[in-house]
Amino acid sequence: TVAVHSAGTKPGSAVNDLSAHALWEVGVDISGEQPKPVDYELARDVDLVVTLGREAQLDPLPGTRVENWDTDEPSERGIDGLERMRLVRDDIAVRVQRLHTNPALTLQRSSTTLPTRYTEETSSCPHAISSPSAAATPE
Repeated sequence: TVAVHSAGTKPGSAVNDLSAHALWEVGVDISGEQPKPVDYELARDVDLVVTLGREAQLDPLPGTRVENWDTDEPSERGIDGLERMRLVRDDIAVRVQRLHTNPALTLQRSSTTLPTRYTEETSSCPHAISSPSAAATPE
């Protein structure tokens, strides 16, 4: 089993409605979620922490693999609204799939399979991936 946690380095007061709608379109319902700050205790115990975007900054996490995904920012090309959120969602989905299928990018501490389900709360949101067992199965 693979657990995916989502939190914001600067969480807002509510989930972004456009983000929620873009995720709902692909079968991920985050409408009942609330933005939350990074739990550093949890982050130290996971296999991988992924931050999204240039602005996401974390305190050091010795012993934890941290990757920053400088995701596409469509607003820099004049694309806003729901179309922007769809492009960001799809960019993240491609990166998750690449992490899942590329043996060179697999998690270091265990053999795991990443789920295709993910959530986004803010543009600077780390995603922590943990695996409690070495023999993981896809969700």
